[in-house]
Order: sequence, then structure tokens, then C-alpha cells
Amino acid sequence: MEPTPLKSVPTNNARDSKGWAFGLEGDQFLPVVIVGVVSLGLGTVCMLTRTLGVFASFAFIVTPPALVYAYFALFRRGKPAHSDVDYLVGLLMPDAWGRGEKQPLHPYLRPGQGDDPSKEAPIAG
Repeated sequence: MEPTPLKSVPTNNARDSKGWAFGLEGDQFLPVVIVGVVSLGLGTVCMLTRTLGVFASFAFIVTPPALVYAYFALFRRGKPAHSDVDYLVGLLMPDAWGRGEKQPLHPYLRPGQGDDPSKEAPIAG
């Protein structure tokens, strides 16, 4: 009796996927949950000590987790690592600190036919 050959089928390993929660991949939901719990606690304390009214406490409880979720949904969902930081640094960096409009050609790349090697290449952007 001959053994039957094993079939190889593609599967989704746990190593391939980080999982999803609240529409966010991996552990990106944790800051939303932590900020939600902290704002819930502080809002409850403010409501019980009558520092804030009921509606103001509700706004205090809902606003911080909503802002954190919006940040992760806009800047992190489906994007490569550190793209959010790069984008924000690009927005906040003054022009004096940025790159110039022209960048010299890479020293190890050979110029194409008819290209002058002393010319500078414009930055794509």
C-alpha cells in the first residue's frame, strides 16, 4: 500500500497577518482603547465631582479617542511604517531645512545618451 502524497495549499498563516480590530491592523487599536479608558475615567470623575456638566463630560469622554482613531485611520491604515511621521515632518519642516529643488545625479549611475553628466536632475515630486 502506497502512502498518498501530501497536498500543499496556500493558507493565511498567523505570521502573515497581524489581525484587525476596530478597522485598524495589528496593535494600532491599543492607543485608541487606552485613551478611551483614560478619558472615560477622567470624564466620570469630572461628572461626579460636578466639575463639568453631563454633556461637557460626554464630549470630554468621546473627543480624545475619536481624535486618536482619526489619526490612525487617516495616517496609518494601509500605509508603510513611519509614513505618518514622514508626512507630518514634511508639512511642519520649514523650507530652509528642506532639500533644494535640484539634486545632483547619483555618482554611480551612468548618464543616458545625450545627457550631460554635469547637469542636475530635478527631484520628482
